[in-house]
Amino acid sequence: MQGPIILPLWSMMAPDGSLQPTGTALRELPVAELKRWAREEGCMNTNTFTRPSALAPMVMSLAALAIVLGRLVLVGTARSPDEGVAAHLFQLFIVGQLPIVAFFAIRWLQRTPRRALMVLASQGLAVLVACAPVFFFQL
Repeated sequence: MQGPIILPLWSMMAPDGSLQPTGTALRELPVAELKRWAREEGCMNTNTFTRPSALAPMVMSLAALAIVLGRLVLVGTARSPDEGVAAHLFQLFIVGQLPIVAFFAIRWLQRTPRRALMVLASQGLAVLVACAPVFFFQL
């Protein structure tokens, strides 16, 4: 077992468990607490947009948009009696995002609400952008 690591941290532990800037005092942190801080608050905290559960819905919306635009280029706006593969893939990509978005919301809204809401808004905007050609051309 490792002992406490002494670091010149610019912060102290706040009552809610987060680290708040208070000066340049030395603070001893147990290794487990230091790892938790580094993972959740500190140097290892990556942008929330880089999480797979944040990126996957945006990639799926981009794929749905590519399918719609590809169909518009190849077939045009003519209606067909059968929906076709493009319509089914579009529907699968849009509906398939729901469980991933729900997982992201459950996982990240409590940890980082501001960042999570920005990601959720971006995901919603991506879905609207993917659906816009369908509504505009009445496909």
